Amino acid sequence: PVVDISFTGNSGGQYHTTFDDVEVVERFLDPEYQGHELAGAALAALLEKASDLGRKVLNESDAAEAMAQHALDAKPWLGSRQGQGIANAFRELAKTIAEVEPHRDPKALMPPQIYRSLMRTEGLPLRKWWRNALWTSDTTQGYGSETFPVLRICVAAQSEGNLNFEVQSLIQNILNLKHVWELIPLLPEPLESPTGADR
Repeated sequence: PVVDISFTGNSGGQYHTTFDDVEVVERFLDPEYQGHELAGAALAALLEKASDLGRKVLNESDAAEAMAQHALDAKPWLGSRQGQGIANAFRELAKTIAEVEPHRDPKALMPPQIYRSLMRTEGLPLRKWWRNALWTSDTTQGYGSETFPVLRICVAAQSEGNLNFEVQSLIQNILNLKHVWELIPLLPEPLESPTGADR
């Protein structure tokens, strides 16, 4: 999970532009950086709460469903067929997790996490230190984040072959993760008492 903060009032989720330097922020936007300090304190409190919750802080099924919606939102730049294919795979994964999670045996191995399972061990192109293939910070605006960074790189390079390969690889990795969830041991169903049994 990722802790982020945003401000309403514009489409970018930010309250000043990338061209505002320290002096502009100090003089006009946030004197003495009081707002920044409050935001930092709020984020620290959220992170503390998240660390107490451990893995319970992230609902894996909801995360997969959210990524499906991001894939649908990406259709204008990614392409309808590609976006729909990724969304379908994420929705299948979300459905499987929702069915398995309430019944899985807690003594069995912990189920795989979405972000770790779908990371690129070799890192992203031009960002070898960043392994998350689902989202990254936005390098063009300085604020915010962007989804499917590798696919965006392929689109920007107008490399249809690489784009098709990366989309199919992502879909296959999502379906592989779904298969792993299907193999997770479940708790045995409780035995029902026979009707009319002696008491």
